Amino acid sequence: MADLSSFKVRATISDAYADALHVGDPVVVRINGTDLRGTISTISPAVDKGVVTFYAQLDQDHHPALRSNLRVDVFVVTKGHHNVVRVKNGAFYQGGQEQSVFVVKDGKASQRTVRFGDSNFDYVQIVSGLRQGEQVIVSDMKEYLDTPELSITE
Repeated sequence: MADLSSFKVRATISDAYADALHVGDPVVVRINGTDLRGTISTISPAVDKGVVTFYAQLDQDHHPALRSNLRVDVFVVTKGHHNVVRVKNGAFYQGGQEQSVFVVKDGKASQRTVRFGDSNFDYVQIVSGLRQGEQVIVSDMKEYLDTPELSITE
């Protein structure tokens, strides 16, 4: 008989990243917009079709959103930063280290070159080019890259 009072998460990752996994590493399990934290409890030594299986034990393994065989997103936390400038990740971010973004001030959006650091699905670290508190357009602005400044209207 299955024990439905406690859940473990089974996840897979490309074998290219397997060496970065360690028992005890923190994970975030996202279920319908809710993030549950946990740690890697077991890593399979076998590689099957280019992927490695690992298991995570959740800190809150009785959350009401958990069900057997539920598909979830699992994020392995490989590093963390404190006291950094960051912006919400969005369509504007193309994944490089440096690119132009539109900074909003006084009803105008002006292009500025920004250097990015680490990112995850939620945030992008700003290394240089922006200060804390400045507003950035996170929508896809590719069609305006030839325009140095835009007027913002509500």
